[in-house]
Amino acid sequence: MKKQIIYIKSLATSRAGHTILKIIRIILIGLWTYTAAIKLGNMPYNMDSMHKQFFPAPIATFLAYFVPVLAIISLVFLVFNLKTGLLLSIAYLTAIILFIVVVLSEIIAKETCSCAGIFKEMNYKGHLVFSLIMWTLAVIALCIYQKNKAGMPKTATRVGS
Repeated sequence: MKKQIIYIKSLATSRAGHTILKIIRIILIGLWTYTAAIKLGNMPYNMDSMHKQFFPAPIATFLAYFVPVLAIISLVFLVFNLKTGLLLSIAYLTAIILFIVVVLSEIIAKETCSCAGIFKEMNYKGHLVFSLIMWTLAVIALCIYQKNKAGMPKTATRVGS
């Protein structure tokens, strides 16, 4: 584990680190753009999917609107304020992962996948793997960003800002 941390630290200030950060940023922007477009583009299905979950009706309605709005907010911050965008992405993905873990643990009854069209053929385990990969990429990007920021003089331009 220590070797991986040292590698990420040395990678952060390299040209490869800069490229990796850009690629992860583009992947996350694509994910949140797709999420918002699919959910807002088919709002009746999105609303129906949320209402089939274990949430009370008012919370399901709120989430049907909040989730795509949060995706838009996350992608806007990824474009204009990378650190905040990465933190929002990590928080959003953490919430998704926790929801999937609750469903898979059968604490609540399984209903329907509330992805509303995002990889709708994928089961909850597939969604968990995908979300964990996206979460890991976001954490790696944040580590690279933070290390790059910490290692630069105050007048220098940060990678990805």
